[in-house]
Amino acid sequence: MPHIFQVHIEDTDRPYTGRELSPHWIYRTYGIEGNALAVFQGPARVGVESLVDVKDAVSERPISSDRMLHFIAEWFDVGLDIAVLRQRLFIVAIKEALESAIGDLYLDRSGDDLYDGTNKLTVSIATASPVSTLMHTGINILTTGTPIPTAGLDDYELDPLQIAREIIERYQNELEDIERARCTVSPVGGGF
Repeated sequence: MPHIFQVHIEDTDRPYTGRELSPHWIYRTYGIEGNALAVFQGPARVGVESLVDVKDAVSERPISSDRMLHFIAEWFDVGLDIAVLRQRLFIVAIKEALESAIGDLYLDRSGDDLYDGTNKLTVSIATASPVSTLMHTGINILTTGTPIPTAGLDDYELDPLQIAREIIERYQNELEDIERARCTVSPVGGGF
């Protein structure tokens, strides 16, 4: 079965400001057309004026971290409701990959956020543009420069790009399995 989306993993640093969460950013930046997922590392500095999450913007809670692992996805085949479901599934893939890599770790998931106890590990948002739906998910690598108590990949001695590949593989496999399941059922009242 063909992959549901193309992936680009950048090995140089790139800051995340919120402007990257825009239609065709992956195409303009990496030359990938269609459904895609881009991964890069770097600081996050998203001011209130650039926040997509209205709740955070109204509460004037900017996003910042000295170093995060960033995932940006763009989908041209689904509306916002399915994009949010894909985002939640992505968070589950992160949770499973981290728990598997560390062994005795149990992360709490609250919606689209992951926590190690009271320390927040991720930020995530899904949104819509006139031509696509988009997701940004960031995983703290370092815990410095964050406005709240956080956990980071360095706490678990995990290589960011290695864990990124594991997350993407789990996510890709789950989406492909969903597609297979969708294509191999008989309709109610149907048959062979």
